[in-house]
Amino acid sequence: MTTKPPLCRGCPLEKRGTGFGIPDGGFAKEVLVVGEALGKDEAATGKHFQGLAGWQLSMLLARAGLSRDDIFVENVIHCQPPQNKLSHAPYEFTAINHCRPLLDGSIERLAPKALVALGNVPMRRLTGQLGIMRYRGSILDGPKGIPVVPTFHPSFLLPRKREKSSAKWTGPVISDIRKAIRIARDGFTKRIPKYLLDPHPHQAMRFVQEYERTPDCYLSWDIETPYKINKDESQLGESTSADILRISFSFRVGHAMSVPWQAPWMPIITTLLGVNRPMVGWNAKAFDIPIVRDAGVEVNGDLHDGMNAFHVWLPNLPKGLEFVTSLCSDHIQPWKHLNLAEPALYNCIDSDAALENFLHIERVLKGQQL
Repeated sequence: MTTKPPLCRGCPLEKRGTGFGIPDGGFAKEVLVVGEALGKDEAATGKHFQGLAGWQLSMLLARAGLSRDDIFVENVIHCQPPQNKLSHAPYEFTAINHCRPLLDGSIERLAPKALVALGNVPMRRLTGQLGIMRYRGSILDGPKGIPVVPTFHPSFLLPRKREKSSAKWTGPVISDIRKAIRIARDGFTKRIPKYLLDPHPHQAMRFVQEYERTPDCYLSWDIETPYKINKDESQLGESTSADILRISFSFRVGHAMSVPWQAPWMPIITTLLGVNRPMVGWNAKAFDIPIVRDAGVEVNGDLHDGMNAFHVWLPNLPKGLEFVTSLCSDHIQPWKHLNLAEPALYNCIDSDAALENFLHIERVLKGQQL
């Protein structure tokens, strides 16, 4: 067991924490993987990610095209907390701040091009965000402008007694690690979306004209109704309410328009939905199309349902739009919390994400991209 260094003096875990882990890996590593704390095996050896969690991490890295020698591994804190409990413990923030110079020093010394945060605690330490189930797979801003890809901790994927298996998340975690590798290799520049939020009908008509001049594209669209608020798209069936609040359209990734379902915009809406060209939706055949037709507007285009396409690709995973976007897009961060505060923006992202997801899934199913 490694003896604690002088840096540990005054930490609430100086005497309560077990062992001390030395940051593991060589220099000039492009990907830095950050875990939470040492476990029993790590405390005994003084190395990060040993035992079952270490084996699982090695397997995930191998399937993503890396080995342990290709990365640098570190934890938010460098000892084993009592009963392996750090999150929500009374000493959590004090201990994390006490160990802060070690992780900050590694980031300064190694200058990695991408960071992988394994779980909630590392994600919050590196980005200030909390909610790993929501932010997993997103690309977030990290220290010194380094992109951070949060994902689940390897131990989360291990079988546990009397708990439902988490093995289905293995694929998304591998996808997240590959995303970090891609960022480190190719770099990452944020995309600035161009969204028209409740444009004047004349401005909205220019969007229609640009779409009509653009060949070989899909028209993605999405409606918002009171029935849809705070619901996962994959759980929606036929609505009990035909009231439509607004509709959004996108025919180019990163571009979208949202307009109210009101008289001044109805010529734009009926023109776009009436064009006999390929369309994209998300659970639209079961939800959006019946409501729009009940409202007296005809949909003429041949609609490709992205949710159904995703089910063909990865049938065991959730089919909600926000989750699927974490696998298909580098640029769209979680947005479902905006549905009441910024409904037009929320609506634009819905159709933009549906389009980007479908194009990605289409490439995968055609064998053009892994």
